[in-house]
Parts: sequence; structure tokens; C-alpha cells
Amino acid sequence: MILLLSASLAAAQQGEIVGVVFRPDGAPVNDAIVSSGSVSVTTGRDGTFRLALAAGTVDVHVLSPGQPDAVLVAIPVLDGRTTELLVTVAPEGLRSLVEAPTAAAAPSEAVSGPPGVLTGTLTDAESGEPLAGVRLFVRGLSAQATTDEEGNFTLTLPSGSWDVSAVRAGYGTEGASVEVVADETRELTLGLTKSGLVLDDLTVKAPKITGGAASLLDERQASSSVSDVLGAEQMSRAGDPDAASALRRVTGLTVIGGKYVYVRGLGDRYSATLLDGSSLPSPEPEKRVVPLDLFPSALLDSVVVQKTFSPDRPAEFGGGVVEVRTRSIPKDPLLTIALSGTYSAQATGVTTPFGETGPTDWLGLGRDHRALPVEVAVASASSPIKAGGIFSTDGYSADELERFGELIPNRWGLDPRTLPPDLGVTVTGGGSLDFGKTNVGALAGFVFSNGWDVDDGFQKLYSSGVGGELQLKRNTDFVETQNRVRLGAAVAVGVSRGENTLRSTTLLMRNSTGTALTFFADDPTGSNDTRNGRVDWIEQQLLYEQLATHLDLAGVEVDVRYAWALATGDQPDRRDWTYIAAEGGDVLSQRGSWSEILYTTLDDRSDDLVVDVKVPVLEGEIQTGAKVLIRDRVSTTRRFGYNFQGSESIDLFAPIDEVIVPENIGAEGPDDPGYLELEENTQNSDDYQASQDLYAGYLMGNAPWTRRIATLLGARVEASTQEVSTFEQFDTNQVPVAAELATTDLLPAATATIGIGPKKEPDRMQVRLGYGRTLSRPEFRELSEVAFYDYRSGRLLYGNPDLKRATIENVDARWEFYPADGETVSAGVFFKQFYDPIESVVAVSAVSGSVGTFANASSATNLGTEVDLRKRMVSELWLTANASLISSRVELSEEAQGNSTSSKRPLQGQSPWVANVQVSWEDPERRTNLALLYNAFGPRIVGVGTAGIPDTYELPVHRVDLVASQGFGSHWVVRARGANLLDWPIRERVGDVISSEMLDGWSAGLAVTWAP
Repeated sequence: MILLLSASLAAAQQGEIVGVVFRPDGAPVNDAIVSSGSVSVTTGRDGTFRLALAAGTVDVHVLSPGQPDAVLVAIPVLDGRTTELLVTVAPEGLRSLVEAPTAAAAPSEAVSGPPGVLTGTLTDAESGEPLAGVRLFVRGLSAQATTDEEGNFTLTLPSGSWDVSAVRAGYGTEGASVEVVADETRELTLGLTKSGLVLDDLTVKAPKITGGAASLLDERQASSSVSDVLGAEQMSRAGDPDAASALRRVTGLTVIGGKYVYVRGLGDRYSATLLDGSSLPSPEPEKRVVPLDLFPSALLDSVVVQKTFSPDRPAEFGGGVVEVRTRSIPKDPLLTIALSGTYSAQATGVTTPFGETGPTDWLGLGRDHRALPVEVAVASASSPIKAGGIFSTDGYSADELERFGELIPNRWGLDPRTLPPDLGVTVTGGGSLDFGKTNVGALAGFVFSNGWDVDDGFQKLYSSGVGGELQLKRNTDFVETQNRVRLGAAVAVGVSRGENTLRSTTLLMRNSTGTALTFFADDPTGSNDTRNGRVDWIEQQLLYEQLATHLDLAGVEVDVRYAWALATGDQPDRRDWTYIAAEGGDVLSQRGSWSEILYTTLDDRSDDLVVDVKVPVLEGEIQTGAKVLIRDRVSTTRRFGYNFQGSESIDLFAPIDEVIVPENIGAEGPDDPGYLELEENTQNSDDYQASQDLYAGYLMGNAPWTRRIATLLGARVEASTQEVSTFEQFDTNQVPVAAELATTDLLPAATATIGIGPKKEPDRMQVRLGYGRTLSRPEFRELSEVAFYDYRSGRLLYGNPDLKRATIENVDARWEFYPADGETVSAGVFFKQFYDPIESVVAVSAVSGSVGTFANASSATNLGTEVDLRKRMVSELWLTANASLISSRVELSEEAQGNSTSSKRPLQGQSPWVANVQVSWEDPERRTNLALLYNAFGPRIVGVGTAGIPDTYELPVHRVDLVASQGFGSHWVVRARGANLLDWPIRERVGDVISSEMLDGWSAGLAVTWAP
């Protein structure tokens, strides 16, 4: 019994050694093994380690990659105390700095005493100049501090006697004993003497993790604008595969359709996307915005959402600017390989209808397999075409027309397919070398994933019945299967010499989606029940090249960026068909447009040149610059179908892939009672070309008037000319229908940052106030009065050449508090006044019935509040949460209202509230991370009500994800992720009835990462 009690007491007497392992150049050593006795740990990416040991005197072994085992002897460990250990690994052996506690006072008394405050200033002992970046250690405690730009520091310590040490690169270590008294403030002044041994800053300061939460919070704190930041570290811990998925966790952001970002509830037209500071074209035929699911998170460093306008940003800034930043070139050699697999409850192992696939579809390269046969493309372009688009027999014989029809492969119909799990691979490598004072580095990354989705649900279409009650017109049950393939690559090469840098960044991002859709539509008011099918393939690609240089010319900073980008969208061989319910079964519709083949291409090119110059003036700076953006877009569509020339000899009850076959194409003789003839139905609205020439210049000044007050004042001038021309592809005599919008705008902006924190750290708490005037321009197609069919809304749309650009007055105020490193609390309000906002409206045409168009509303307002929290709760447990409450109101003019049910309503796509909560456990020493994530949004309008029918709202969706990662050994990390665990149904509501519902399904994935 006595022996057991003695053993228990001995076990209770424990202390710890914490420290950092560095290379001779000051870089942290990743994967060094630090051990003492049977206790062993591996350093993290920042070189840090922690050993929990029994009290006593111990030897510490350090085994660094490429170095022999080395030992530090007689390191003291005291019960309940902390010993700091800084180790530099060199070929000649170890250099160490030990900050050990003393046993002069009982640890329990010293650590548990009432707290006091220690402040002070550290200076250069020779010149008397304040020293920034000095790290202060308190012997026996984990408390640390780093001096600010004026050499000041503040520490809250338990009352008692403490030994304080100050360490800075290039200076000898200085120390002092101080007496801390409860509820009092004591001051300490030290002068540091320069040392002959000069170490890199990383030897005395925890290294900045690129894309880490702490460093990005520092960036937000130092920014002159209201902004939110999301780093690669956060994206990795949340398991988000792309930028769009990650951004739904940012305060005030919602993501629509998995790819389009709404900032502060505003639609996709009110946000701009930049890649490393350069503008991007879009691969979407009917949109200007860039789908953010194009950017795999593995190739990103961070995403910054700037919510207040500053003159150096593009003027199309309604909700904000989303800047996607690619990964920086690493200083040390880097190589990571990650493999992942995901089980989807809705898809994996499920047998579902799917169309024919090509040999390279699994790579996302299916366009060539589905291309329109060359002979058909040439023939239809050169032959006279009769009204209605049928190939003219004046140009080709019946035999030739038959051959053209038979050349188009039979890809009709759907066959059962059992779906595999999702798979993915990511490879990233790079590094840099020093050649004297010049550093040359490179980074390359590759991302590939192949996954499946199955969505099943229903959709109901209503009309206004007697007494205004809703009457069900159509009830549709559908199953949609999608094969999503992502292929991305990035290569960056950089050269730096001092502060001067030159970097080339090349990216290729590809998203390909194969779709099979079946739906059964029931018509309760008539006999138009149908069964429809669709096979589709879409390839979106962004090719981007940026050349950027930063020059420091005697304190004047010059940044020049030129970016060339090409966004392409290809939709080859989309096929739709319809069967109509009849006696004896479903019969294939003989309307050519109901069994149609489409070939669509889009090329959107941009050239973007930006020059920024910063000139220091007194304590602030003046910044000026210019931007030239040239965009050119061409979109073409070819439509084909098979015209029934009688059908007596054709079995229309058979599957479509047994109907449209060579033996049914072309007449077998002059008396053939039924055959198919290929026709082209390309419309004169299917093809357009457009351009935009934008020239901008700005001037702004950033001035810190006092330590507490800083302002940014400036203005931007933008001159833009947009032109769109809609044409018939093969009619050279046709005069294109053209529209043009030319504007020149002066856009002022002002922000003020007021530090209201304590005297030594006024920016620890601050208030930001911002004002800016921004604008929103129409999309190209919205300017052309030629009608076109929008497959997303299922409605005929036509543009409005009289559209005006909208202007927006933006006012922001935000309070920010940074209680400790890595922690933040903020709350803000914003108000936006829109003049002539562009709205999608529904009008009535005598010919086409209900059609969509675009018009300027009279005005609109947007008022909201945002709160944000990141707080360490206990130990390594963190709480991150944010919420937004937004109220908007749009007042439609008589023209803009058209056939809309109401003239006043919220903005389309706006959620009145958005909430995110993340609880995470982060233990860098044990390389363990756990995160539970919650995301939800409030009801938002997805369809404006017409003809007395209420607006259609998407109802709230509550999403919960769980992510866990664990490091093993020196090279491996395993990450598990459960996504959409609640499997909350996605519902839409019209009035009081549910008009649609879809289940997305939950999923569970496992990823394994290796790094040397």
C-alpha cells in the first residue's frame, strides 16, 4: 500500500518542456523527433513541440531529418512548471537556449496568486531605438509576449517573483527578475545588445503559417477596410473541397447552387471575383460571375471577402469583392500526396439510369467524343436552309440527308448503372534555392476528383385558381444523376531579390459534369401526362496566366500585374426527349423540338493590366494606379432534331434509342409511310458576341493621424463600354441586332479606423466606419432585345437595350475586439441604397404568353447586421461562430413589375439570416484536429411570383459536418469527414404549400496525406 501511494505521488509530480526546433538559417524544422526517456513527440510544421515529463533532471534527444541524433543533458523539469527550450540544429551540433523555472517559491503559490500586469519597453542598448518583434518568456509559465512596432509589451501574470527573458534575432538574450503585485501594474525597461550570432527572425518568433487562421486575423486587424478572411488551414480543417464550399462559412455569405456566392444576401450580379488581384472571365453562357467551385481548396492559400469599397478595387462592388489567392512559393522543399475516397448514402452502390459514356469521361474529357460529326457541321453551314431550319432538298439529295441523319451517333436513352464511390488525388510540390542574394522558387500542384450525386424529389407547378387559391397544374417526380469530374493544375515560378519580386502563375481549372435526368410529369387538370429524359455533358474550363512584379524603388512600391484568361464552356450533344401518356402506354412525342440535340460553345477572354504605386508620405502613404480590362465573348448554339415524315411504320411505344435508329432515318421509297429526317432548328437568338472595354484610374491616401485614428480617402473613375451583337450563324446577309451601354462614373470612398483599445495596444479594439459608391452593370445578354430560351428557368427571355447601370451607396460600421492572439469578436451594421437596380421580371407577350425580361427597378434598400466570434474556450477547444441578419426591400417601377404579383418585396436570392457555428479541438503537438460545423440560412426568394401567384421561397436548410484528422508517425495524416449529416431536405414553398423537395444525401469520406 505504501509503495502504491509513493508511486502515485511520484506520478503526480510532473512538469513540461515546450520549445521550437530551428535550422541554422532560422527556418523551423518539421518532423524532428524530440524525446526524453519513453516520451517522444514530433515537431509540427512550425517546429514546435511539448513534452510532459516527471519532475527531475532529464536528457533531451533531438533527431532531425538528415542529422545524427544529438542530446541536451541535464535539463531541469519542475513540478507544475514549464521549461522553455529553443534548439538550433547545425552540422556541428546543437545550439540551445534554455529558460528553466526556479524552485524558489512553491509552484502552487506562484501560479495561483491573484494576477497583476507587467508592461514595458525594449530598446537597442546602443541607439536607444525601440525594438519590435522581441519575444518575452516567463520562466516556468507558458505566458509569452512580443513587442509591437514601438517596442512595447503587456503581460498579465500571477502575483509573485518571476524571471523574464527577452530574445530577438541579432541580439544577445537579456533577463530580469520582477515582482508582480496583485491588481497593480509594474513596468520593465530593458536594452538589448547586438550579438555576433545573427539568427533569422524565425528563431525567436513562432513562424507565420501561410493561410493560417492567426496570420489572417492579423491581416484583417491591420486592414483599412471591413473584410473577412478564410485561410487554407481553415478550409483544410473543415474538409471543404473548393472555394465555394468554404465560403458559406464566412459571415454574411450564402452559396447558391453550390457555386455562386451571395455577399450579404445580394445576388451573384453584385459580387466581383479576383484571382491574385486580377479580374476573371466566366464560363457561364448567361452569367458574368465566376462559379467558385472551379477553384480546388488544395491549390489555394486564402480567400478574402472585402465588404467595404476602396478605390483600388473594381467598381462593380455591390455586396463585395471575393479575392481568391493561390498558394505562395514555399521556402523549404515541399511535397504532399493525398488520396481520398467518399461514400455517398444517396449515390454509392445505387443503381440508377445513366447515359452512354466516352472512354475519357472519367478524366472530364468528353467533348471530342460527343462532337457534332464534321460532315454534318460543314453541310449545315454551307447548305441553303428553308424556313423552320430543315435542310433544303435543293441543296442536298434525299440520300445525302439520310446519311447526315445517320452520322449522328445513337446516344439516346438511359441504361441502369451502379455508381462507385467518389475518388480523388492531390499532389503538391515545390521549394526554392538561394543564389547569393537572389532566391528562385517554384510550386506545382495537381488536383483530380471523380464523384457522383443522385438527387430525387418532386416539383409542383401552380396557377391562380378561383378566389385566388392555388391550383395544381403539374406534379413532377424526378431523379437526377450527376457525374462530377474536377481536374486542376497550377504552376508558379518566382524570383526575388530583397523586396523585389517577379512571379508567374499559370492555372488550369476544369469542371466537367455528366447528367442523366428522368422525370414524370402528372397533369391533374388534363391529359398531358409526360415522361421525360435528358442526357447532358458540360465542360467548364478556366486557363489563367498572370505575370506580377513588385518593385521597391527607394521606398516607393510599384506593383504591376498582367493577366490573360480564357474561360470556355462546352455543352456538346445535350439530348432531351418526351413521351406522352396514351392508351396502351407512353408514346414518343413527334414534335421535333421535344426530341432535340444541342451543341453549345462559349469562349470568354479577358486581358487585365493593373499598375499600383504606393508612395510613403510622413507616417502614411498615397496610392495611385490604373486598370485596363478588355473582354471578348462569343457564344454559339446548334439545335438539331428529327422531323417525323409520318410514323405508321415506326413503333413510337419503343424506347427512344430503338426509334431513332438508321433503319428509321430516310425514306425507303416514295411510298414510305413513316421515316425520320434530320433538321436544324438553330435560332437567330442562339448566337451572340459581346465585348467590354474598361479603363479605370484611382487615387487614395491612407493616413494614420494618431496612434488611434487612421483614414483612407480616395476616388475611382471608371469608363466602360459594353457591346452585344446577336446574329444568325449562317446568314451573312442578316444585320445583327446590337446594343451598347457606355458609362463613365466617379466613385468616391472613405473609411476610418479608430483604435479604442488600451494605451499600449489601441488596435486591440477598434471601430471601422466606411462609405463608398459602387455600381452594377447588366450582363451581356440582358442588353440584347433578341429572345433566347433559358433552360434554367424554363422560360423564354429577352433583353432590354434601355437598361441602365445601377448605382449603390454603401455605408458600413464595425466594432472589432482582438482579446488574444487568434481570437476575435466583432459586430457591425451596414446599409445599402440602390438606384435603378436591375431585376429579372416576368412580362406578358401576346405571342409567347409569359416571358422573362429585365428592367430597372426604381430603388431598393438593404440593411443588415453581422456578428463574428473566434474564441479559445478551454485548452485547445475553439468556438467560431458568425451570424447575419439582413432586411431588404425593392420597389418595382410599373415597367419592372410587369406581370409580377407584388411591387414591393425582398431582393431575389436574399436570406434574412445566415448562421455558422464551428466547435473545434486543435492540438498541434499531437497533430490532432476535430471540428463540428453547422451552417444554416433563412428563407429566400428563388422565383418571383407572377399572375397572382405568390413568390417562391427556398426554405431554410440546416447542415452539419464533422471533420477529424490525426497525424501518424513522421509523414502521415488521416482525415475523416462526415458531410450533410442531418440530410435536411431542400424545399421550396409557394404561399402555404411545398412546391418542391429534394434530398441531397449524407456522405462519409476518408483522405490519407503523405509528406516527407
